[in-house]
Amino acid sequence: MCPTARDIDHVMLIARDLTRARAAYERMGFTVTPLTSHPHGTANHLIMFQRDFIELLGVVAPERLDSRSATAQLFLQIREGPAAVALPSNDAKWDREALIRRGLDPSELYSFDRPVTLPGGRETRAIVDTVWVSEPSAPLVQTFLSHQHEAEAIWVPEWQVHPNGAQAIGWLTLVADDPAAPLEQHLAAFFDTGVVRDARGRRTFATPCGEIRILGPGDFEATFGIPAEATRPYIAGVGIRVVDLGRLVTQLREKGVPCEKSSQTVRVLPEDAHGALIEFTEREETTQ
Repeated sequence: MCPTARDIDHVMLIARDLTRARAAYERMGFTVTPLTSHPHGTANHLIMFQRDFIELLGVVAPERLDSRSATAQLFLQIREGPAAVALPSNDAKWDREALIRRGLDPSELYSFDRPVTLPGGRETRAIVDTVWVSEPSAPLVQTFLSHQHEAEAIWVPEWQVHPNGAQAIGWLTLVADDPAAPLEQHLAAFFDTGVVRDARGRRTFATPCGEIRILGPGDFEATFGIPAEATRPYIAGVGIRVVDLGRLVTQLREKGVPCEKSSQTVRVLPEDAHGALIEFTEREETTQ
């Protein structure tokens, strides 16, 4: 199943060691796709759900980096972890014009393809058009459109089944100093949605396929018991909806993955997830 406009399409997590990152997420019980290489010096593994996915990305050939992919290396000079969030597109050129009408300044179309080996051994290619939109005040929070031309190279049923029962991305947690007006305005225009603020100062952008939550550094530290990183704003965490938390905890413990369990969530801390705070929660029955 392909996602629809304004959903979260995928989250890009940039890792310093892609092999170790793949192993870490497999130990957490995710099905991770085989390695594929891009023509511009990076490579990836994907963690596919029904409507969205996580991309594990690494720099594997620095000499081939171009001006766009070099941003991955710049990101790694500061941290590793979630670096970008994508919206799906069925026509990147048209959607680029829509972003301009919303007051954003998107890049030109950036297109590439990569080889994909499907289950059973058949070879195909993923063909992708992207359009990137940067907010100068938030270089660690990138946003872009992703138009996948060959759905069969991405939305593979065998890759969407996970031993840990993972079903979907539920939310992203960002940390930003207050006020974060430029970032809020950027996200509101990019996702074409408003922001909701609660009494604690948390800001939430709702999309049909998940939420973007912005916490101040103090609130983040009080909520999660870990320090906020010094360079802000940044994407701190990814929320994952699973079928059964009890089953998940059993698998994590069997694989020796440290985790923190509460009545409603299970957390794997950034030091065990290549810079991402991974929060698991049970998927609500009403979620489609």
